[in-house]
Amino acid sequence: PANVAPVAVFTSAVSGLSVSVDGSGSSDADGSIASYAWDFGDGGTGAGATASHAFAAAGTYTVRLTVTDNGGAAATTTAEVTVAAPVEPPAGQLFADAFGRTVASGWGSADVGGAWTLRTGANRFAVADGVGRITMPGSSTVNVDSAVIDSTSTSFTGEFAVDKINDAMYIGLIARRVGDDQYMVRIRTAADGSARLNVLRGGSTAVGAAVETGVVIEPGAKYLFRVDTKTAAGVTTISAKVWKDGTPEPGWQVERTNNVAGLQAPGSVGVYAFVPNAATRVPVTLTFDNLQVVNPDSVVVPPVDPPVDPPANVAPVAVFTSAVSGLSVSVDGSGSSDADGSIASYAWDFGDGGTGAGATASHAFAAAGTYTVRLTVTDNGGAAATTTAEVTVAAPVEPPAGQLFADAFGRTVASGWGSADVGGAWTLRTGANRFAVADGVGRITMPGSSTVNVDSAVIDSTSTSFTGEFAVDKINDAMYIGLIARRVGDDQYMVRIRTAADGSARLNVLRGGSTAVGAAVETGVVIEPGAKYLFRVDTKTAAGVTTISAKVWKDGTPEPGWQVERTNNVAGLQAPGSVGVYAFVPNAATRVPVTLTFDNLQVNALP
Repeated sequence: PANVAPVAVFTSAVSGLSVSVDGSGSSDADGSIASYAWDFGDGGTGAGATASHAFAAAGTYTVRLTVTDNGGAAATTTAEVTVAAPVEPPAGQLFADAFGRTVASGWGSADVGGAWTLRTGANRFAVADGVGRITMPGSSTVNVDSAVIDSTSTSFTGEFAVDKINDAMYIGLIARRVGDDQYMVRIRTAADGSARLNVLRGGSTAVGAAVETGVVIEPGAKYLFRVDTKTAAGVTTISAKVWKDGTPEPGWQVERTNNVAGLQAPGSVGVYAFVPNAATRVPVTLTFDNLQVVNPDSVVVPPVDPPVDPPANVAPVAVFTSAVSGLSVSVDGSGSSDADGSIASYAWDFGDGGTGAGATASHAFAAAGTYTVRLTVTDNGGAAATTTAEVTVAAPVEPPAGQLFADAFGRTVASGWGSADVGGAWTLRTGANRFAVADGVGRITMPGSSTVNVDSAVIDSTSTSFTGEFAVDKINDAMYIGLIARRVGDDQYMVRIRTAADGSARLNVLRGGSTAVGAAVETGVVIEPGAKYLFRVDTKTAAGVTTISAKVWKDGTPEPGWQVERTNNVAGLQAPGSVGVYAFVPNAATRVPVTLTFDNLQVNALP
């Protein structure tokens, strides 16, 4: 069979200006890889399954791997690598680790200063979520050291937190380790978390007495530490402090000197922990972050700027809107603002002795009149601002005697008819997009082959006179304008105006949607586009009989007598019901869309 070409793949890892590559994942389905040839994109080459290369300058390079199998077939793959010169640590910085990497077992290598060395099992250590983590059962000890730091004058700082507190639990900060000997600052927790500090040489030899720090270690809280170690004239001084994050940094809590010659050389720093056998709150997770070692003698301390007085508090701005309904007013001050903070309180004075609080408020006045409403807002810095506005309230106007329903359409409604002036909300029985209120009329807009219905709320009378005005902008043959005299449930009495092509109007009374109550009549009225027409429909029930009387006439002409009068004895329509309007534009209509308007609709009780 023909030789199958190999598959070339590789991975890369960058460190500063250097790259390490590994092509051992390449494969050959019918044989083996005989050779690996690397081209690093800057003229450098290499051979073998793994290789490394140092670039002369920072940049992005295309690395090419060519593998050849034992049958002579070759395959090539490329990948870009980006290298950069390592960032030099700040002046005086000897070691630093912010734990920004992820390591499943162990602590890996610090950001500055090389790899961590574990003196106990790696499975207790991990790096994740920006911290170096140590997890410990009861009766366990852990140690981890940095590489040797080339100075005998060091300041070791960092942060730690612990998730559980046990009595006689130790957290150790290794100030200097040389060979098998060390100086360690040891924090011993009591059962209540109170921390005692001591300096040890080796594992357990105290250098002076332990001291109470006054610090209480709380589960989950962050604590800061600083351990300075300085050797001069054959004497090493170890100074230490620990404090809770967010509290002032204290002075040195413990200072000790020692003259052991073997510990006067440069060494490593590190951390140590011990959980006793008697511990009941286990496992214990201890985390470290932002560990750093600097030479305090070579750190340039920048000058401290003099304190700057905080800017003066800017006063807030008070604004409000108001809405009147009868003798009541609703106010809203939520538009008030504070440029450098927030509004802390709102105080309302309604000008009649009444007060209120909060961004919004309402108040009922005892009498009609004009009142000065005052809003005072106070910001979170204590500054206040005031604004005033006059509101005029009046007792709601009672409808005239006998008036049951009225609508002059003085509002604006984009879709639908909203609520009448007297009598409640209109109910649409067809799509709201055909209805609107504007310019003082209720408007209905209709294409060809369309029907609309709109009803009032139920009117509590069986003896009513329904009056109003209407106009239409176009006339079509067999177009209907309906005046609903009474609607109860799904049944109704309707007076229907039918227009001929020339606008002549025929009047009829219908029960339901199409059942005539008597014959249609010619009114002698001609409906003209744009002209205003008046109507009156009286509906009266007595002794089991309902009488419907109707007339329509052009505005400016004498009101005629009844043009149609009909009686009907359907029991279901002898109860109070709603009034309304109806319209129909036939499919054959050519003058479309048709706009029909109504105004000054009113229902009054008949004697």
